[in-house]
Amino acid sequence: MDEARLLPGIRGRRWRPVAAALVAVTVVGAVAAAATRERERLTDRPQPITFVPADAVDYPAVSFRPSRVELLDRAETEAAAAPLAGSLGLEPPTQTAPAHRESRLTLRSVGAERPGVYAGERGRAPCDPRSVIGDLAADPKLAELFTKAQNSDISLAWRDPPLDPEELDAWSDDLTPVHLAVPTRVALHQIDREGRLHKTEAVLAPGTAVGVDLYGVPRLRCRGGEPLTAPTQLNLHVEWISPPGEAPPSWAVVIQRTAIPAEHLVLADTSGGLPFRRPVGTHGERDRG
Repeated sequence: MDEARLLPGIRGRRWRPVAAALVAVTVVGAVAAAATRERERLTDRPQPITFVPADAVDYPAVSFRPSRVELLDRAETEAAAAPLAGSLGLEPPTQTAPAHRESRLTLRSVGAERPGVYAGERGRAPCDPRSVIGDLAADPKLAELFTKAQNSDISLAWRDPPLDPEELDAWSDDLTPVHLAVPTRVALHQIDREGRLHKTEAVLAPGTAVGVDLYGVPRLRCRGGEPLTAPTQLNLHVEWISPPGEAPPSWAVVIQRTAIPAEHLVLADTSGGLPFRRPVGTHGERDRG
């Protein structure tokens, strides 16, 4: 048999699978490229972020249980923010509103054990988490909504999860009252007009009084009695929502929990002194240098 006559057919049969594979790779590549472009398009959309001032109540929705807190003045806020901002290579938060509502938000992930994440005054607590939780726990509906918000966070650490409304008093005993030293990215939970949970992706202002759990994570915004959880979306392209006259920051931190329960938090001194330690679960009565 003439071998030369067989070769074209053999070549054709051998190359058909190769050609099909090349076409498949091309199609898959095109689909992947389209998916990448779509992700980039979606990611580039500005994410609405609400800037919440330290003294805000019923903003942007209804607070759980407003309470009295100690607020920092501008000088104290700047003194609190300076140590951590400097260690991150960032300028202290400005008081100047951005030129546009859409802007880039620089985010830094920091461990809760890092000195200067939180701030305070030696021997003083900015709020009483036990009192705040006790007031709202007296209302079964609020207690149910509060625990529902906390249990939505997979990073919540509790001795016997999920956290039940009847356990709120015991849970609040572990909270440490401090001020946020720098702008902090969180999910803030409030109540809508229908009495349902309303979650807002937010940045809390420096100086906000919070209750921090055993793992160093802010869990309670004291001024409004609102539950705090980890943010669920971290876009850098944001569209700010804020009260008139307020100045959203150009950067914020995301606080990461400790691997094991913390013994203490190292606080920046709001009076400008040296950092000091506040044992977890205490209210300033055991502060030490």
